[in-house]
Amino acid sequence: MEGMEQEQFKKERNDNCVVIKVQMEKEHEIYFRIRRDKPIRKVLLAYCDHLQLEYDTVRFTLDGRKLKSMATADDLGLQHHDTIDAFHDQCGGGLAYPLISRMHDL
Repeated sequence: MEGMEQEQFKKERNDNCVVIKVQMEKEHEIYFRIRRDKPIRKVLLAYCDHLQLEYDTVRFTLDGRKLKSMATADDLGLQHHDTIDAFHDQCGGGLAYPLISRMHDL
C-alpha cells in the first residue's frame, strides 16, 4: 500500500509543477521546474543571476507578450516545455526620423 501512496504523491507533485525553458537569442537555454501556483519572478531572477545579467535590463516574453513577474504558471497558461524568451532592453532608435526630417527643412 505504501508504494501506491508514493506513486500518488509523485503524480500530484508532478501535476502541480511544470518544466519550462528560458532562453536568450537561441542560446543560453536553462530549464526550470516550477510550481504552477507560485509567481514566475523567482525563475526570471534565477535566470538573470545565472547569466550575471541585471534583472532590470532584461525583458521576458511568452508568445510575444511581455510577462508580468507576479503572474503564475497557471495565470500564463504555461504547459510543459513552453519557452520564455529573454531580450536585452535596447535604448534609442526613436530620434533618427525627426532629426532627418528637420535636416531637410534647413
